[in-house]
Amino acid sequence: KLYSEVQEHPLEDTLRIIGEDLKQDPMEVFSYIDPKPCGSGSIGQVHIAKLRNSDEKCVIKVMHPHVVETIATDFWIINGGARFVDRNFKSFEKYDIIRVALAFTNHLAAQLDFRIEAENLELFREPFRG
Repeated sequence: KLYSEVQEHPLEDTLRIIGEDLKQDPMEVFSYIDPKPCGSGSIGQVHIAKLRNSDEKCVIKVMHPHVVETIATDFWIINGGARFVDRNFKSFEKYDIIRVALAFTNHLAAQLDFRIEAENLELFREPFRG
């Protein structure tokens, strides 16, 4: 699917996914989660929320249901295709296509870990703190 064609998933899925990740009811952590995502992309969507017992707002980024399984299949196809090309088209040897495919899929796999994204955002934000 094209990125512009990505559909938002329902709030029920968002609450279930957050609950599975937190291992508790999301409403024990958040007093409010905006039912309408403020953004949606190819692997997830973002909701504005408010932390319980605080006036602090935050954002929650939640993966779309089944996205990991879909991407794992994509990786299998990419790496399998690279092995096929490597075995059957000797003219591609100079490109080391298996290494390129693995590097590509490893880079994309890192994008699935939202903790890495959060750490990078904190590093970016640090110089701007008063």
